[in-house]
Amino acid sequence: MAEWQANLFGCFNNGLICLVTWIFPFYIHGLNSSKLGSDCIMSGCLFLVPLLNCINVTLVRSAVRQKKGIDGEVIFDVLASFCCTLCVVDQCYRELKEPMARW
Repeated sequence: MAEWQANLFGCFNNGLICLVTWIFPFYIHGLNSSKLGSDCIMSGCLFLVPLLNCINVTLVRSAVRQKKGIDGEVIFDVLASFCCTLCVVDQCYRELKEPMARW
């Protein structure tokens, strides 16, 4: 099985994405969801609802793990999503980013 290419606290490596995630997390989360086949606007709006945002981020992180074949347990997805929500959103963005995408 694979490992995360982007570690959880690697969000500080790309200042622009880090800044956008901290200011507009619903936008980056919506992009992540759309790359996994979900509705971008619905996911972005759900991010604005307390508690639902952490649940939705957990589901997206689990989907990223499954899509990329990354080792891990759902409990770690839950813990990361509830404790470091914005870091998880950023991590998923960096994991799903196309190799040639520029930000």
